[in-house]
Amino acid sequence: MKQILIFIAISLIAFTCHCQQFELLYDHYGFSNDGGAISRVDSGFFTTHLASYPILGFTTLIAYFDDQGILLWDTSLTSSTEEFSQSNWNTNILDTQNEQEKWVIGNYASQGENGNLPFLQKFNVNGTAMELIILDTLATQSPYTYGGIVNDLGIFIMCRNSANNKLMIIHCNSEGEYLEHYEYDTDLLFHAQCIVDVGDGFIVGGWNYANQTDANNNDAQQYIRKFSYDGESQWTNTLAYGDNGNYGAVGIVALDNGNYLFGGTKLIDNISTQPLIGELDATTGDTLWTKLFFDGEVEYDPNNLSTFNSINRLHGFKKLADGGFLGVGECRHDIIPDSAFGPLDNAALMMKLDSEYNLLWKRIFVPEGYAELDASPAQCQLNDFVENEDGSITALGRVYMYTGSGPQGGYIQDSYIIRVDSFGCLIDGCEVGMVEHETNQLLSVYPNPTAKAVTIEFPYFDDWRAAIFNANGQLVYQTQIENKIKTTIDLQGLPSGFYMLRCFSGHQADFTHAIIKQ
Repeated sequence: MKQILIFIAISLIAFTCHCQQFELLYDHYGFSNDGGAISRVDSGFFTTHLASYPILGFTTLIAYFDDQGILLWDTSLTSSTEEFSQSNWNTNILDTQNEQEKWVIGNYASQGENGNLPFLQKFNVNGTAMELIILDTLATQSPYTYGGIVNDLGIFIMCRNSANNKLMIIHCNSEGEYLEHYEYDTDLLFHAQCIVDVGDGFIVGGWNYANQTDANNNDAQQYIRKFSYDGESQWTNTLAYGDNGNYGAVGIVALDNGNYLFGGTKLIDNISTQPLIGELDATTGDTLWTKLFFDGEVEYDPNNLSTFNSINRLHGFKKLADGGFLGVGECRHDIIPDSAFGPLDNAALMMKLDSEYNLLWKRIFVPEGYAELDASPAQCQLNDFVENEDGSITALGRVYMYTGSGPQGGYIQDSYIIRVDSFGCLIDGCEVGMVEHETNQLLSVYPNPTAKAVTIEFPYFDDWRAAIFNANGQLVYQTQIENKIKTTIDLQGLPSGFYMLRCFSGHQADFTHAIIKQ
């Protein structure tokens, strides 16, 4: 393993974080691997990775890390289970009836055979491979697995029937034994991305094409569908944007009002990609509203680095315990001079929303040494995350870059694991800020730290609203400021600690700044 520093952001103010955190590249003996899914179990993190071996081809790698990011064990499906010759992408982790065990589900394929089958492989926290179930009853459909849920009724696995591109739901009992399956038409080339248990049924999310013309033009539409537990389809939501595509929902959560919130990504003019959220009516599935983030800079100009916010894409989206929401994925930022991708390089993205769907902060993460690389294609992204009991976040993804000395022909292709606090702060002493997404003008906030009051100087006269959130993302203060460029806020009534200040103007400007109250 290589311990590395991972944090890049426009800094607004420095302060010390008080939580155990780690950041690492998981190398696995020089072989390439990509982080896929992460789950909290016992006092550590259970993870799956797509690994590539020179002779064996692709397989699934299972690893277990403790709270400090120390690798306790790892094993591949190929080495721990002789029946496996290879296992492809989209491997997920599901709960079992035993808190010390997890199901790993994915796609099994035998050497010399075409097609693939869903499998369920149980592991305990010590790395022991236990029951293996291959659903060979479905051999003629050759289902491709994307995810699953577990509840009192058993296990529901979301697949795509490779023979006819239909959505397939496989129902197994709690021991992983096949019970039944259901198939549904989804128009053209359905790409499943998430399945969520919502208490009275389950919802699947992804994207597809409405017709062949849309497929030819890459005009994908978001596809969300709700089912009862017995497989009855209750409603379907297809959200499209005319000439613009939609990469579909990567996460769906139940809201306190009974409706559902989806998180995904919109494609704009086949150039810009931006995070998209929206609320769905629980009864009809109708879209009630949508909100697009970072859409103020959709004109992508590779010669103008101020437009780096034209590329932001989510790969994971979940609700947090404090009522807010977190998305992880990838973005573009000017990091590597003269890189093969042009002036903008791929970096890992994390963004947090409050309970009213306002952006609290956006963070960009890259590995140490990323900026000093020679010209090369480089990718860094986050795919999945879990929230810890202390409010911190542990996220898993991948790094792919050419160093000239990397173990895979000069390249590094490794899983990427980070842990941040509720402000997105990665390590002790890190600088906290956000990449401005609508303007380069910043707030001036002083004195900071402060024991009594803080003065805010705005970049221009306007009607402003200031809101202050504590480290848990809870709103603790807000005020309206009419037609001013400067104001003072008394903080003596707030406990000592770290806070996030957000200021909104009548012209939709949005600024974020960290504050330390002594």
